[in-house]
Amino acid sequence: MSNSPIKMNRLRMIMRLREQGQGLKQISRMSMTSRNTVKKYLKRQEELSMSYEDFCRRSDPDLFSLFMSSSLQEDEAEKAPRRETPEKLLPEYMKRLSKKGVTRHQVHREYQQEYPDGYRISWFMEILLFRTAAG
Repeated sequence: MSNSPIKMNRLRMIMRLREQGQGLKQISRMSMTSRNTVKKYLKRQEELSMSYEDFCRRSDPDLFSLFMSSSLQEDEAEKAPRRETPEKLLPEYMKRLSKKGVTRHQVHREYQQEYPDGYRISWFMEILLFRTAAG
């Protein structure tokens, strides 16, 4: 699943394989984790200046707080403005969509013109469908 933290046993496997001298492609293949994810956690280990021995001594909750919480907070901080915009505009969009002849695609086109870095069509539709289902 995208953007969800990996399990600690997989993180331990990545670090063990790196300690054994495996390359990124091999680690990615053996741990069934994308290369970008492997790079992200190896980079985090470097940032922490944590040796493999120190890594092994730590508990799972400790590793989670070191490796996951900061990256999740950074991800959330990056997504926050993007997430806020459609939520603020949803009441207006829902009102417009209740009118005859107005489609979700039209509303999305207008949204994209105003917010070019905003959500693409698939996520925009998901937000609208969720809002419709939630009432």
